Amino acid sequence: MATNVIFRGSVENNKPTQTEAKAAAATLPGTLLSKVAGVFTAYNTDGAGAGVKLYVADLNFLQQGSTTDTWASGDTMVAFEPEGNDRYNMLVATGQTISAVDTPLAADGAGLLRIGVVGTDDIICYSDEVITTTATTLVAVKF
Repeated sequence: MATNVIFRGSVENNKPTQTEAKAAAATLPGTLLSKVAGVFTAYNTDGAGAGVKLYVADLNFLQQGSTTDTWASGDTMVAFEPEGNDRYNMLVATGQTISAVDTPLAADGAGLLRIGVVGTDDIICYSDEVITTTATTLVAVKF
């Protein structure tokens, strides 16, 4: 599904919490992030996430950026702090066959999401659409 937003909202929250930090590397909107030494970094631990503060890279709306415009390394970028019931479009790794809504998703170790294994992986969020990713793709997810 083509999209032009990262935050998809929730019924209760129309003003999501955002924070700013420098980008450690070039970053696409929808990337799963953590902060390392105060800098946004693509979350790099495959299957993990429990107890780690995670963020979702937003698009650069101040410069009229789109979901395909990359934040440059060193840019002060904006990211969401996801909460329960929030809905986002997030980047999912290539080759994921999400065959049902509510499929559990975990970190893939490169700032993307992949299908998670309940009981093995830390489940970060759940799919909100059915899709097979033939490239790194923004997919509707919910927390």
